[in-house]
Amino acid sequence: MKKVTYIFITVVVAVIALMVAYNIYNLLVFRITSTNPKNHSTVPSVIIKADISFSQKIKKISDINNHITGDTQTIQGFTQSDKKLTVYFNTLDIDKSYTFTIKNIESTNGKKLKDSPYTFKTKYVEANKLSKGLQAELNSQTDAILEQQQRQYPLLKKLPIDTLPLYKITGGQSKKYPNDKTKVAIYIISDSPADTQNALDYIRGLGFDPSDYEFVFQKINGEGQ
Repeated sequence: MKKVTYIFITVVVAVIALMVAYNIYNLLVFRITSTNPKNHSTVPSVIIKADISFSQKIKKISDINNHITGDTQTIQGFTQSDKKLTVYFNTLDIDKSYTFTIKNIESTNGKKLKDSPYTFKTKYVEANKLSKGLQAELNSQTDAILEQQQRQYPLLKKLPIDTLPLYKITGGQSKKYPNDKTKVAIYIISDSPADTQNALDYIRGLGFDPSDYEFVFQKINGEGQ
C-alpha cells in the first residue's frame, strides 16, 4: 500500500513539475504553441479560417500582409485576441498546398517571433462527412455573409426581378472580386440594349443609384453582351 501511495505521489509531483516547467518555458520563449488546422495537415477545402495560438500575448496587428507572406491572395481578413491570431480565407482550391510564413509578430513584452513556416493541403470532403464543428462554422459564415451583403447592397432585398423575355435582374458573384465571398454584382439578363436600359431605369425607380453597384450584363442564353 505504501509503495502504491509513493508511486502515486511521485507521478503527481512529476506532472506538476512538468506543468511548471512548461509555463516557465512559455514565459521565456515567444513561440507558436498550436495551429488549427495543424501544420503539414490535409484539410477539407471548405475551411474558412486558421487559428494560430502563441505562448504570450501579441501586439496589435494593423496590416496582416506585414506578418504573413506566401499564398496571401487567399486571405480575406483577420482578427486577434490576447494570444491568438485568426486568419480568414477566401475560397480555397481542392487538392492544393498552401504555404505561409508567419513573421514580424511581437509579444506585448517586446519579444519577436522567429519566422515560422505554416502549410496545409486541401482535399474534397462531402458535406455530410464534414465535422459538426466545421458544418456549424460554415452555416454561421453563410448567415453572416448574407447579412453583410444585404447591408452593403440593399438592392439585393428587392431581387430577383423577372420580366423575361424582356429582362431579369438578380444578384451573383462579383467579377471584380471573384475570390471574395462578400462581394456581389448585379446581373442584368436581356437580349437587347433597350431592355437592359429599361432594367437600369427600373432600378433607379426603386430609389437605388446604379453607380453604387457592379453590373454584369448577360444575354438570355448566358453569353455576355
